[in-house]
Amino acid sequence: MAESRTVSIKGRIAGLNALQRGLLNKVAISQKVRAKTQTVAKKFLRILKQNHFSGPTSDTVLGARTGKLKKALGFQVAVAAGRFQGIPTIRYGIFAGAGKTKLNRILAKHKKGGFIFPSKKQLLAVPVGPRVLTAGGRQRFGGPRSSSPAPYNLGPYPGTLKRIPIRSGGDVVARLVDYEELRRNNWDQVGVQSQYLLMRKVRVPKRDPLGAFRKEQADNIKQAMTEVFMQVLNGKR
Repeated sequence: MAESRTVSIKGRIAGLNALQRGLLNKVAISQKVRAKTQTVAKKFLRILKQNHFSGPTSDTVLGARTGKLKKALGFQVAVAAGRFQGIPTIRYGIFAGAGKTKLNRILAKHKKGGFIFPSKKQLLAVPVGPRVLTAGGRQRFGGPRSSSPAPYNLGPYPGTLKRIPIRSGGDVVARLVDYEELRRNNWDQVGVQSQYLLMRKVRVPKRDPLGAFRKEQADNIKQAMTEVFMQVLNGKR
C-alpha cells in the first residue's frame, strides 16, 4: 500500500513538472517569463556591481578603478538545455564591453592569485600617489605611458614624470615623481611623493567577486525566479 502511494506521489510530481514545462514552452508564456527574467537579472547585476566591483578591495571585492570592468559586466537570459528546455535562465559575467577576453583573463588571474609580470615593457607602473589615485583608491589617469583616451580608457598623466632609481635589489626598481613638485622642492627627493612605482612584478591576492556573488545571492536568485514562474503560471502580469 505504501509503495503504491509513493508511486502515485512521484507520478503526480512528474505530471506537474511536465505540465509546467509544457506551459513554459508556449510562445506567449515563454516571452513573459523571459521579460520578467530580464528584470530580475538587471536587479542582481546592480547588486553585483555595487557589492563586488566597487569600493575598497578585499577577498570578495575587486575594485574596478577605471569603470571598464563594470561596463563589461552583463547578463544573458539563456534557454536551459536538456530536461528544462524552453525555460529561461540567468547567466552573468563579462558579456559586453571592449576587451572582454582580456577582462575574463583578469578575473581568472585574480581567482587563482599569484604574480603579474609585464607583457611588453620591462617594468610595471603601479599607481600609488595622491595625484593619480582618489581617496577611494580609484585611478585617475591611464598611467605614464598612456597616450590616447580611447573608449573606457583614462587619459595620460597631466604633467612630466621624473624617474628616480631605487637600489634595493627588490622588485621595486624606481619611483616616478612629478617633475614640477620635485623642482618646487629644490630637487630634494626625500620630500617628494611617488606617483608610480616601477616594478618587475606585482603580487595579486586571491579575489573571486563572481564566486562571492554566487554564494551570497544564489538562494535569492532562485526565490526570485520561482516567483516569476508562479506569477506567469497564475496569469499575473
